[in-house]
Amino acid sequence: MTSNKQQTAVEWYIIKRDEIEMKIRLMQICANQYEQELIKADEQAKALHKQEIINSFFEGAYGGDNISGEQYYKQTYGGGEQ
Repeated sequence: MTSNKQQTAVEWYIIKRDEIEMKIRLMQICANQYEQELIKADEQAKALHKQEIINSFFEGAYGGDNISGEQYYKQTYGGGEQ
């Protein structure tokens, strides 16, 4: 039996971080590349999480006063690039 469960941003990040950790341990990347890849993964995970929140709003998980998912995100999380 297969599962249709989607991967969350947190699950994605854990897998990505583990892949990056393995690269540095196997000396496939240098320390500078390691740091850059972690920063990129952090930014991607934050963007994925933001989209999860916006999507949840559209799916009715959050009530609203006729605001969009993007507006809800900005009101709730300050609208900064997180």
